[in-house]
Amino acid sequence: MYDADDKIYDCDKCSQSFQSKTSLLNHMRMHQKRSVYTCAICQETFKSNNELLAHKETHKNDDTVFFCNTCEFAFTNHYDYMVHEISHKKRGSYKCFECGNCYKPSYIATHIRVHYNIEVKCDICDKTFNCDKNLKSHFINLHSRRIECVECGQKCPNRSYYDYHMRKHTGVKPFQCLYCGKGFASKAAKRIHTRIHTEEKPYECPICHIRKIQQGDMNAHIATHGNVKKYECDYCSRKFFNKQSLLPHIRLHTGTRVFKCTLCKRTCTTRTGLRSHMVYAHIKDRDYKCKLCNMSFKTHLALKRHNTSKNHKNNEYANLNKSQ
Repeated sequence: MYDADDKIYDCDKCSQSFQSKTSLLNHMRMHQKRSVYTCAICQETFKSNNELLAHKETHKNDDTVFFCNTCEFAFTNHYDYMVHEISHKKRGSYKCFECGNCYKPSYIATHIRVHYNIEVKCDICDKTFNCDKNLKSHFINLHSRRIECVECGQKCPNRSYYDYHMRKHTGVKPFQCLYCGKGFASKAAKRIHTRIHTEEKPYECPICHIRKIQQGDMNAHIATHGNVKKYECDYCSRKFFNKQSLLPHIRLHTGTRVFKCTLCKRTCTTRTGLRSHMVYAHIKDRDYKCKLCNMSFKTHLALKRHNTSKNHKNNEYANLNKSQ
């Protein structure tokens, strides 16, 4: 199968050649005729993937809720649930429940699409495609003209981004957190926020193994291991590990306040400052409660900070003594 001189992998069934072992293994699956395909929802078996796809149409109107076995996050869409379950597996191989083939965790989410009738729609012409790659190619070839914002003149690359951009002007936040009801302008922002409630931290530092909620935070953290502060302030020569830390600092010198409160005229130099202003000036609800101390807080972070306080620890100790 492998020629050491030419570094070519040959298929022993059809003599087709490949430049990598992974490409050959993926090709070999074409020669494998599976006799059983199992529905991951109800475990009913079928002789072909087409029969499995036709069967899954019967589950479309089900009201079943799927809970993650690791973090107990809930899903109403089975494909989203399967992709989320896969996200918890970082190493080794993953065996597809429905066809039995094994794949790397980085590819399995792409593979299982073949077992679902998933279509993505073009926002401009409503044409549908079976994967994001084909949709992107279609858009570049037919709809690559930029759309100009009528409010500020910014040119957006596509209709989806234009709709997202317009939410900055309208304040519309259609994606709501299932835990606290907070609204977001995009699904990605909602997904990252949800990790605060589930305490999911999928990004791990390869050096100290600390975990972070999002990739940007991890990139900023990894830069601190280099002990080299490459980004220098032109005003005071203070140095920073990354540009994300430098830019808010520069605004302190220039007085530039780019973050505007949508409920009052207050402006802030940093996003963190605006977030703190929104919480303490405009949010009245205290939805995060400590049942032990009979106290309530406006944010999840404030509750976590309270749980580590001396007052809370004393109440825990007193409560433990009472129970004994």
